Amino acid sequence: MAQPATTVRLTFVLLGVVGFLDYFTGGELSFSVFYLIPVCLVAWTCGRVETAAFAVCSALLWWWIEWMMVTYSVPVIVYWNAAVRLCFFLMFGLLLNALRDIKQQLELTVERRTLELRQALLDLRVESDRRLAEEARRRQAEHDVLHAAEHEQQRIGSDLHDSVQGSLAGAKMMLLALRSSARKHTDSLDPAFEKLSNVLTETIEQTRAIARNLCPSDLSEKGLRQALQQLAETTTGLFHVECSLDYTQNLHITDETVAAQLYYITREAVNNALKHANAKRIDIRLTRRNAEVVLEVEDDGDGFREFDSPSGLGMRTMFQRAIVAGGSLQVHTIPDGGTRIECVLTAPDG
Repeated sequence: MAQPATTVRLTFVLLGVVGFLDYFTGGELSFSVFYLIPVCLVAWTCGRVETAAFAVCSALLWWWIEWMMVTYSVPVIVYWNAAVRLCFFLMFGLLLNALRDIKQQLELTVERRTLELRQALLDLRVESDRRLAEEARRRQAEHDVLHAAEHEQQRIGSDLHDSVQGSLAGAKMMLLALRSSARKHTDSLDPAFEKLSNVLTETIEQTRAIARNLCPSDLSEKGLRQALQQLAETTTGLFHVECSLDYTQNLHITDETVAAQLYYITREAVNNALKHANAKRIDIRLTRRNAEVVLEVEDDGDGFREFDSPSGLGMRTMFQRAIVAGGSLQVHTIPDGGTRIECVLTAPDG
């Protein structure tokens, strides 16, 4: 390991100072421990070779001072003591050197793991942002699809009102005029004209009801209640299936998007019950439950079957509409027969 020249010079200066103090204080005071200071400095900043070399230098300096100042009864003692101190300096220096290497290795490991963790967090954040963006695009696409479907329904309802209904009304007026003209010649056609007039009148009313169901004019505040009531009455009148509405009096839904989704979910559930479940009764309930608004459409038909599965277009549309409204949708099979569609969303203030 490379060591700056200033550190090397400092260790030699410290060793010289320790040796100087040891020499001039005499043999009565021991300075052995102070020889460890430069050894420790070299061990912490240099490699093993430098540490061993400096431990030898410290031991030799101590041996030279002891040999100059102290007279032993047996001369070999000074060499023995020097060897012991050399072993002590070497062990202490090399252990400190190994501790330094372990610390550096640990720091490198922590730094590497930190970088890996930062990279993992960055990748996770990128993946999270990507999924959030995909979810936002998916919801926007679902919203656009539902908006397009609603726009198409409104167009069909408007066409029924402006074109078909107008044509039927014109045909009825022409029929009445033809009947008045034909009465001058014979009265035998009156029953046929009367029957045809009744059919046209009933067709006009049915067309008007279908147009209103496809394209409710206002779904905010009382408009949602009126639209659901009209849907119930139309279901009863056209399909001869008893359909009732239970709407909580103090429930106010002013958000037109939420109101529209609730209406179309109800209409889809009613259509499923009529077309697939052979229902004889349908109950529509829009109530408040604690901090939630709960829409329930319950029928007494055949129950949850394959056509109602989440993979079906109608069910997927209802699930998507519930998400757009800010809620969730569940399908429950009634044990005694029938199905209950439940849409739950957070209740608005008020």
